[in-house]
Amino acid sequence: MVDSRIVQLGFVVIHLHDAAMEWTRRFGVGPWFYWEHLGNRDYRFRGEEGEPDISTAMADWNGIQIQLVQQHDMSPSPHTEWLAAHGGAPGLNHIAVAVPDFAAEVARRAAAGETTLSEAGTPANNVFYHWGDWNLPAIELSERRPPSIVEQLYEIVAQAAADWDGTDPWRPMPPLN
Repeated sequence: MVDSRIVQLGFVVIHLHDAAMEWTRRFGVGPWFYWEHLGNRDYRFRGEEGEPDISTAMADWNGIQIQLVQQHDMSPSPHTEWLAAHGGAPGLNHIAVAVPDFAAEVARRAAAGETTLSEAGTPANNVFYHWGDWNLPAIELSERRPPSIVEQLYEIVAQAAADWDGTDPWRPMPPLN
């Protein structure tokens, strides 16, 4: 059994701001921190380098981060594959889990014959694994160890949600160290 915990549910959406505001209206989730046209440096999809044009927003919902992702182009990615497999409908694209030893978990999966679907470097390292169809979401691995950028991101989002009074639901992501 893998030592991991669910830290994020990631959804592909068509209109980022509209989707975030719908989450706020329906579930009271917020505030949302967003990055627009996030550069995916060091990005690979199915082994090929690429740079899909995405924007993303994140909010905390009772200790689970909700991530919304809108892709603005048709570059190959888990997001365009999800939409193609579901007739253009948005939905749960990935479940992110934090593991205590990222390198060891990646090595364990490689030894088990699993291959990565995508890998992204900055601003945070993560690896997606997927199993051939989009009937289930992909799994995204990350390592949460202070003072990592991933840990900073989750802390900013969680703290804002804990203190949120319902105002200013749409906020740019502050700089991360």
